Amino acid sequence: MSSLRVITGPASPLYGDFSLAGVVEVFTASDASGTSGSIFGSSYGDAGGWLRSGNRSQNGGAMGALEGRRQQGWRDNSSYWLGNGLLRGWRSLGAGRLEGGLALYGSTWDS
Repeated sequence: MSSLRVITGPASPLYGDFSLAGVVEVFTASDASGTSGSIFGSSYGDAGGWLRSGNRSQNGGAMGALEGRRQQGWRDNSSYWLGNGLLRGWRSLGAGRLEGGLALYGSTWDS
């Protein structure tokens, strides 16, 4: 994550009166250098992990990230699967910068 901004209150000039309890804006990093990851599990059957890889140069950079998570839930029939994917990149363009990305999300929930 690159930055996080919380806007509180019942309305915002940016988001209007539909932001009843406020807004949380999360800005992801536009690139990464190297590869890192993590896996975890518990005795309750919860498991997951993430992997991030990218490169950075003077004229541009890119990053790809994947996350997967499975939780059994705290009671019967409350388990879920969750998956996230992110592709981000940037390139110098004259005196400016061009950024873009793609985010994917999927989940299931046993209720």
